[in-house]
Amino acid sequence: MIVSKDSDFAQQSLLMGKPPKVIWLRIGNCTTARADLVLRNAVARIRTFENSEESCLVLTYPRPG
Repeated sequence: MIVSKDSDFAQQSLLMGKPPKVIWLRIGNCTTARADLVLRNAVARIRTFENSEESCLVLTYPRPG
């Protein structure tokens, strides 16, 4: 799996399929700690994604509001 904030990897995975599987972090400019929090909070989703036929998983971080 590739984890990236870059949309190019996500677009490539949608066009070409897997492998590799891509986790696209759509979390804007943020600290490494925030990216780590998003990934840790999504462990169950990531494990499900790992065993799925999907090629791209999009993870977001809700903005405070």
